Amino acid sequence: MSEELAEIEKLEQEVKKLKDTLKYYSKLYAEDGVIDDTEQKKMDAMNAIIDKIEVSIAAKVKELSFGEKIIHAASNIVEDVVDVVEDVVHAIKDKITGEDHKDHVGEMPEVEEKTPVEEASKEETPKEEEKKDETPEEEEKEEDKEEEKKEEKALSTTSKISGSVGHKGKNNPEDVILVKRLLNKYGNKFALEPQEEAVVADSKLTDAIKKFQKDYRGSTNPDGRVDVNGGTWNTLLGIARIKGDLLKVAKEYGVEPAVILAIQAIESGGNGFLSDGRPKILFEGHIFWSQLKKAGKDPAALQKGNENIIYPKWVKTHYVGGAGEYDRLEKAKKIDKLAALKSASWGEFQIMGFNHSVAGYGDVESFVTAMHEAGSNQLGGLMSYLKGNNLIRHVQGDKKDWAALAKGYNGPAYAENKYDIKLAAAYERYAKLNL
Repeated sequence: MSEELAEIEKLEQEVKKLKDTLKYYSKLYAEDGVIDDTEQKKMDAMNAIIDKIEVSIAAKVKELSFGEKIIHAASNIVEDVVDVVEDVVHAIKDKITGEDHKDHVGEMPEVEEKTPVEEASKEETPKEEEKKDETPEEEEKEEDKEEEKKEEKALSTTSKISGSVGHKGKNNPEDVILVKRLLNKYGNKFALEPQEEAVVADSKLTDAIKKFQKDYRGSTNPDGRVDVNGGTWNTLLGIARIKGDLLKVAKEYGVEPAVILAIQAIESGGNGFLSDGRPKILFEGHIFWSQLKKAGKDPAALQKGNENIIYPKWVKTHYVGGAGEYDRLEKAKKIDKLAALKSASWGEFQIMGFNHSVAGYGDVESFVTAMHEAGSNQLGGLMSYLKGNNLIRHVQGDKKDWAALAKGYNGPAYAENKYDIKLAAAYERYAKLNL
């Protein structure tokens, strides 16, 4: 910076000399001769230009953000001014001495009135956006927004880890941070910043995973590791998605949070979404049979070649699970789209599509669209369904009738799958926690 300032000072001195020289000859000529209007105007113009350069340089001494560009531009202009001033000086000098050099002076070169800063801005200095200093409040808001984005991404339907985390895991840095972020939803206080601390997979992380497995998965021998798309990962992510609204919804409908988590655990294994982001479904061929009838179609006539999706009574032999259920659904949609959508159970709580109305949706398509989103839509659909079918009474208060709930929720075949026993066990596990 000291070199730039020294250069600017030299320019200031040079401009001052030019100005003094022009004034001297102008005064001298006024005493001994006559100058025409054209030359007088050009002399005045030279004085004005020199003034501008002088003011501009002085104003920018402390603003070295333009650095060498100001100096370079100023130097160019000073050189132009020197040439013009020299012509004017010669013209005045010649008139005073009686020598006629009009051919030499002739049409004096025009000097464009630009300051060094203007010149630098036009030709050399790239446009830069001005950055306003942010207040602490604005900085905090920006940080909050960034944190919200990270939270949203972590809880999204496509959230996933690339490798195992915890005891003997791969412990990729980004996976460790994601697991810690989710574990913090369950009362842990892992640092997510700075990076050095956030990516550490030590005994504290392993212990936290083991505690989660014991408390929320009912593990008797927890391994302290979160595997890709494994049971611990699905429960960790699935419950975290609804945890934010859990207490509020439970209080609104007069049930314990443990009741809601128990239904989710049994119906969707703790996570109502596949790893590709689609909601989990289970296609029911016996429901499709009845829905085809309601649509005015003969299911028996359509059964040939579609035996795995059209059958009159419930059987579980045709279930394929996971993404394979969407293959069955797509096959059914080719026969009757709406009947097919009504014949599958959807999302965190596996509500059947034909229950869309009691779940709070005007048609099955809007219900299915809502079930593709995690969080409040899932909880809202469950509670509307329980209330609308008068099932919520079975799980309110201290005494729970899990058999009555299972029968109303899963149908008369509930006992074969021991839904009531599984629901009761899951409830007992969650009821012990400080939700």
